[in-house]
Amino acid sequence: PCPEAISAADVGTFVVNYRNEPIPLRVRNPLTNTQAAGAQGDLSRVYESDITRLDPLLNVQPNFYPPLTGGLQPRDPFTPLLRAYENDKVQVRMLVGAHEEGHNFTVHGAKWLLEPSTPGQTAPNNTGYRNSQMMGISEHFEFVLSPLVENPLVPSVDFLYQPGAAVDDQWNGLWGLMRTYNGRFGLKPDLLALPNNPNGKTALTSLTGLAGVVPNLRTFDITATTAAQALPGGRLIYNSRTNLGAVNPPGPINDPTAIIYVRSSDLDANGVLLPGVPIEPLVLRANAGDLIFVTLRNNLPATLPDLDGFNAMPMLIPNFNANEVNPSSLVGLHPQMLFYDVFSSDGANVGFNLNQTAAPGGNAFYLWYAGDVTVTPGGVLTATPIEFGATNLISSDPIKHSNKGAIGSLIIEPLGSTWVEDATSRAQATVTPPGGTAFREFVLQFQNDVNFRFGNGAPIPIIAEEEDPEDGAGKAFNYRTEPMWARLKYAPDTLLTVTRTKIFTNALNNVQVGGDPKTPIFTATKGTPVRYRLLMSNGHARNNVFVLHGHVWEEEPYTNGSLSQGSNPFSEWKGAFMGIGPSNHHDVLVKNGAGGKFGITGDYLYRTFQSFQFDGGMWGIFRVTL
Repeated sequence: PCPEAISAADVGTFVVNYRNEPIPLRVRNPLTNTQAAGAQGDLSRVYESDITRLDPLLNVQPNFYPPLTGGLQPRDPFTPLLRAYENDKVQVRMLVGAHEEGHNFTVHGAKWLLEPSTPGQTAPNNTGYRNSQMMGISEHFEFVLSPLVENPLVPSVDFLYQPGAAVDDQWNGLWGLMRTYNGRFGLKPDLLALPNNPNGKTALTSLTGLAGVVPNLRTFDITATTAAQALPGGRLIYNSRTNLGAVNPPGPINDPTAIIYVRSSDLDANGVLLPGVPIEPLVLRANAGDLIFVTLRNNLPATLPDLDGFNAMPMLIPNFNANEVNPSSLVGLHPQMLFYDVFSSDGANVGFNLNQTAAPGGNAFYLWYAGDVTVTPGGVLTATPIEFGATNLISSDPIKHSNKGAIGSLIIEPLGSTWVEDATSRAQATVTPPGGTAFREFVLQFQNDVNFRFGNGAPIPIIAEEEDPEDGAGKAFNYRTEPMWARLKYAPDTLLTVTRTKIFTNALNNVQVGGDPKTPIFTATKGTPVRYRLLMSNGHARNNVFVLHGHVWEEEPYTNGSLSQGSNPFSEWKGAFMGIGPSNHHDVLVKNGAGGKFGITGDYLYRTFQSFQFDGGMWGIFRVTL
């Protein structure tokens, strides 16, 4: 009758230090077992500590355990409150116990080096900056966070931490707050200052001086809209084929309730996508060292369209699951690894920070820096450009927005680079560093929580044996899918005892369907340097393993003390990349360029090696030409 924290079967919940804060409890009306109206039930406001929840037990701290720390406010989550002062050195030690799922740890507004103790004190650390770490059974990681600089005008700032960023993990309550205090307002009597930061603050008096030390300003104007408003036919098409077999309703595979982020200049005066604009997740590019100003416009209706589907969350509350909660009509964009004021530019509503989302018809504004900022003892700002490469843009609703396709990417290119995006896909571009060799760039967003529908509007069922929530729902790359059931024309939920009798020898051959798969076809001429940007803004907890046939790459392609990307002679070589789950980001710099060491032309398979997700359509072609 109740979730179990520790279970011998696969029926338990998730906890951090024996505590959790399940999202459904925060947005539910306990009297009706329905989603609460207004701010109390809005999924984009679920992390806030200044909202009175409808369940009175969530408006006070539980008294059956003593608090782990001081500083807890009545509506803070029950999970551990991590406390520090501005400019403290902070180390987080994460340990994963037993059971099944992988978890992707992340902290808003923070970054760390992948291997903080490598190679030592006297040589540069070229292991690369991270904002996400996949952790599995019995693993442990130590995260040494970059010193946190906060808004000097407020007494404290709240950083969201997520031991598991997946929709399943958030539903189960794996999140909490790291509250950093501003020593300018005095020290806390129950929180000692560190000897190397005795005042609990930097010498910084204002963040407005950042523009004076960063010469490059890049602006983006982004609009959140719906497929019904902006796309041809009013739906997001994931696979355009109409013939899905005699046992299935007709195609295309689609989502009529999709939410998308687009460049505002791509919409006409009526909010319709201009002809010829690629329909794919938002891709933005900026240079290392750019100061980035974002205007986010909300063109969503006050009540968003939603339809029941086979995407599900873990069952914590009877008759209250994914189909019983509506997507938020508020929107925000949260970046990774960049330097910014978490109090005002995080793109998420967290703790007691400012509201950072845009309501329908409104705007939100963010200021980010593509690098790191330090403060001297005299209060002087020093900005250091960092070529971060692939970073996610994560929407403000942690449960339903990724299910609707509200995802995006921000790629931080080499300092001073220029680029030309392909006419048919902005996920593909040719990037030219100053004085360097141009490379082909492919941005690949993983999706595994989409509610697909047939052409007649009926929901597409889950593949047989995918009953666990983290395995259910539709799978895609960049708003495109190519499931095996559609290629071999059998019902998606056909029993495995039947599908195992089918012949899959030519399942990936174009002869099977009379043309290329509908997933992205990435193209490059042989020998051309290639970089894949692997990203997963959000989704289910079942992690992916990226495989690219015929090519290898370095696990840690970082140089210059992790400030740049390039060949790292101390890095291990890889032919597969694990841990690609919600919030994860990886950069694949293919060695020897397209076609591998011998420059062989042809079609190379890229895919996830995770069986259910590959079966569900997560694969495509890397086409190498003369």
